[in-house]
Amino acid sequence: SGVPDFLADAVLAKKELVIRYNVSTGCRFSRKPASLGGLEGLEELLGERAPDKVLPVLERLLFTRKNVALVMEYAEVVAPAADTSFSSEQDRQSLVTLQRWSMAPQLEASDNLVILLSEVPSELHPKIVANPRVAAVSLPMPTREERRQVVEHVNAALEPAWVDRLADVTAGLKAVQIAGILRPPPAAAEDPAARLAFIQGLVG
Repeated sequence: SGVPDFLADAVLAKKELVIRYNVSTGCRFSRKPASLGGLEGLEELLGERAPDKVLPVLERLLFTRKNVALVMEYAEVVAPAADTSFSSEQDRQSLVTLQRWSMAPQLEASDNLVILLSEVPSELHPKIVANPRVAAVSLPMPTREERRQVVEHVNAALEPAWVDRLADVTAGLKAVQIAGILRPPPAAAEDPAARLAFIQGLVG
C-alpha cells in the first residue's frame, strides 16, 4: 500500500464515493454507493484512460453529486510542467479543466474533494502549483530515526547494529520502499541463510 491507498482507506473514509484515476489504469472506485443515481453507463465510461475522455465525466460527477472524492495519481502526466505553446492540445485542455475546477462554485459549495498526487511537484504545471485556490501538502522523506523504526518493524529480530546500518543505507527511500525491500517472504518460502545474505549484500 502507499499514499493513494492511505488516502482512500483512511483520510477519505467518510466519503460516499471515492474514485482513483491515473492515465495508465483509468478510473476505479475505491468506494461507491449501491446506485449512482441517474448516471447509467458511468462505470463503462470510466474505463477510459485518456484525460480528454475521463475528465468531462468526472466533472459531471463532481458537479452533480455530493460527498465525492477524486484522487488523481501522477497528476503531472495529466497537466505536465511545460510552456503552453509547446503543450499538446490534450495537455492544455486538462490544465484548463483543473484550473476551472479550482474556481467552480459547484465544488466550493459541496463537500467534494479533488486530490492531485505528484512525486515531484515541479513536474506539475506551475499554474496549478501556484494557484491560490489549491492547497499544497508536502510529504517529506523519512528521517533516519523513522527509517530505523521501519526497519525494526519489518525485521524485529535484527540486531541493533544491523538496524542502524540499514537505516543509514536506505537514505533517500520512502518507508514503503524500505518495507518492500526488507519484508521477509511468507514463512513457508523463507530461507534464513539466503535472507541474511541478501541483507548483508545491501549494507556491504
